[in-house]
Amino acid sequence: MTFREKKEYLNLFAAKHGLLFNPEGECGILRECVGLSKDNHWISYNPTSYDTWDYIDEFYCAQLEHITPPDAYHKFECLAVLGRGEDAISQLYDWVVAIEELGEVSIGSYKTTDDAMQALFSGWEAPVIKVTPKNELFD
Repeated sequence: MTFREKKEYLNLFAAKHGLLFNPEGECGILRECVGLSKDNHWISYNPTSYDTWDYIDEFYCAQLEHITPPDAYHKFECLAVLGRGEDAISQLYDWVVAIEELGEVSIGSYKTTDDAMQALFSGWEAPVIKVTPKNELFD
């Protein structure tokens, strides 16, 4: 697949799920990245509760932990790859294809916190990808 086709695929995936493919984003403090977002939030995967640090069962998929690309943003689980350009976009493309191969994909949201101070940083809710695996054996 050509680089242009990979970008088109990411744009189509984003549009299908009400997301934005961002080829020139930033994660953390001025860290260049490419990724998928909604309402200025990177799309989370396998989110944890801010209060307990336990996974939120409704959105947890163990298989997602095994397909993250080498340059995935590492400060929290979101669909963003550090860097810009062809290598970073290709990693994101491969990741999205692998996610779709796992099963049915949908986008939801989860409550990030009950704490008003934390909500200043993370907001009250965040978008999250939900994968219903085709093969529950490994979940």
